[in-house]
Amino acid sequence: MRHLIVLLLLGAGIYYFGFRGSEVDRLLKPVQPVSAETPQNMFVEPDYRSVPIDDRQYLVAGQYTIIYYHWAQCPGCRRLDSDLLRFLDLRKDTVVRKIKLANNWSVEGAKHDFGRNIGITPFVVIFAPNGKLIKNDEGTNGRGTNFLYDWMNAEFQKDWKKKTSGS
Repeated sequence: MRHLIVLLLLGAGIYYFGFRGSEVDRLLKPVQPVSAETPQNMFVEPDYRSVPIDDRQYLVAGQYTIIYYHWAQCPGCRRLDSDLLRFLDLRKDTVVRKIKLANNWSVEGAKHDFGRNIGITPFVVIFAPNGKLIKNDEGTNGRGTNFLYDWMNAEFQKDWKKKTSGS
């Protein structure tokens, strides 16, 4: 009897972890968009009267929200800008809140203004439609940015397959 229970638990574990899919796979299923927002509305001008500024004030209920700290001199930011425009065309359930960093930004200044250890740009924080944090960059680890690119590339590939299969 114990062997049967162990076998059932082992089978359930394999099924759960084998067919569950990755975080990116789960994001490939769009949610119903609450509001249609144009990419021109991406820029957010923070109110610096009360610092540190909380990212959560920029969330849009019921939609994926990408908080994106942008520096004008950053080549990676310019590339991400164009990729995000293409991505937003595919994902109407996603909004981007792009926060401009000062030309002379520093890690210490960002920590003071945003309460974040922004050590690289682009710097990305991603929230689920329910407001739960999905991924974020911290310091120089780039986890949020890398995750965002994995998600965008999966969406671009899905769109390409759809276009080339004639569906």
